[in-house]
Amino acid sequence: MYLAGTLAISPYIRVPNNVVYVYNKTAKIECEVQAWPEPVLAWQSNDITLEGPRYRTEVATTGDPWRWIMRLEIPGVREHDMRQYSCVAKNELNNQTVMGHIKLQYPGPNQQMTVQQPMEFGSRPPLLTSYEELCQVQRCPSCPRCDRAQLLITTINGTAGHKPRRNTNCQLYAIGKPVYHRFKEELFGAWLRDSDASDSQREKLWTTKENDVERLREYKSKTSFKADHVDEFHKLQKPFFGNGHIVYSGSFFYQANESGHPGEIIRYDLTQSRIKSVHLPHAAGRLYSAQHNQVDFSADDNGLWAIYSIENSNNTAVAKLSFDPSKDGLNIDYIWNISLNHKQVGEMFIVCGVLYALDSATERESKVSTAIDLYLNKQLEISLQFTNPFRKTTQLGYDNTHKASFTSKNLHSNFGGTFAIYIFIRW
Repeated sequence: MYLAGTLAISPYIRVPNNVVYVYNKTAKIECEVQAWPEPVLAWQSNDITLEGPRYRTEVATTGDPWRWIMRLEIPGVREHDMRQYSCVAKNELNNQTVMGHIKLQYPGPNQQMTVQQPMEFGSRPPLLTSYEELCQVQRCPSCPRCDRAQLLITTINGTAGHKPRRNTNCQLYAIGKPVYHRFKEELFGAWLRDSDASDSQREKLWTTKENDVERLREYKSKTSFKADHVDEFHKLQKPFFGNGHIVYSGSFFYQANESGHPGEIIRYDLTQSRIKSVHLPHAAGRLYSAQHNQVDFSADDNGLWAIYSIENSNNTAVAKLSFDPSKDGLNIDYIWNISLNHKQVGEMFIVCGVLYALDSATERESKVSTAIDLYLNKQLEISLQFTNPFRKTTQLGYDNTHKASFTSKNLHSNFGGTFAIYIFIRW
């Protein structure tokens, strides 16, 4: 038995059959994966991650916490499906990715078939004594978060305005595990998609790089994004800061580069290449425990939001923003002042007008344990598990079109990755 929990295991993949045959126009492929900590798993073909209703995927647990069975079913197999498929596993140990390869074939004449052989990929884990035999499991007591037991929710003086109305009401009740897209060699990158895009813009994605703060990269499709083939560079009149930015309704919104004036936010029209800037009242310095942002934008079914820190306190401010996509303006409609210490949370995001706070962006297993309904000025009870397999999330946002949150993670050293994490909500 392998020792899980105290020993890190780089991914090891065993493929029962290196050749899989198609029967009744259906292919069923299987891999066994062993790794610890729990890896990110995916199926790929031609270096493209397999997603969508075309493919049926399953990850089955076993009696061992470090071993999983990956299954891929392809119904209605066509000629272009006859190729090599790979099960992919990656965890934080040495930032190592292991791929197991399986070839899809039709049976030959008279049902002649090549001999199928098991194949192994990666290094076999060492055989060790079970940890239950060595020592008893000790559980540390969990301490209550007393500082969040009673949050004060008000408005910033002089900026109350008219409180906006809620367009859509829903509740977050579960968070899925990450779906890998691609790797990026940087600490604080960002990948973005427009959750209020026109039909012609719906498939586009955008990225920023921490060492190239005057350009926004545009990709026409997910295929271009995964291949890192930039279709267009947008030259920004004002450089950006951090990675809390967002693309929404045809514009790129970002925090202007630090110049001694916290809270300057920019709207850059992606079609007209024009900008509009406004200043968030009473904005302070760095945000969250990581402190690599001053402003964190979010968008949901109710519109555009900006999360930032308030001067002379540790409080969190949330500003509701509005604009006319056909004009150059940018308006601040309402600002909430919340006695939530932003320095004690890892990230925040907004879904259906509810502010959610992630306890830690650096722990492998974290929680969303704070939720605030901004429209009702009410704190909600919540405790949702958040799987953070590479320990450092540096960007977290919500895409209401695809009902997913998207993250950028610093995986190990300077190697980063982009993931989608699907969330589950009740309407």
